[in-house]
Amino acid sequence: MVQGTTVEITRVFTDFDGVAYDPTEIELKLFDLQKQQINETISVTAAYKCDVGVYKVPVVLPEGDEYSMIVYEFSGKDANGNPDVLRKAIRTPWAE
Repeated sequence: MVQGTTVEITRVFTDFDGVAYDPTEIELKLFDLQKQQINETISVTAAYKCDVGVYKVPVVLPEGDEYSMIVYEFSGKDANGNPDVLRKAIRTPWAE
């Protein structure tokens, strides 16, 4: 995934039994490797919902030498108000 490219980040929210559910307060954030947030927090609304518990958000990968690797955080809250957080790294070279 090359810097400046629009990619789709997908998250499937599942409970401890593996059953998909729709969380509340869904957000998507991007971070550099120093744990500094890049750009604004994206509030994930029903417009990004594909199915029960499945959300896809288009994101433009940031450009710059400091962004050769970024981390995304896709989070929400379950029915009991507990946070459900997933963080994954994305390698984002300037060129392939």
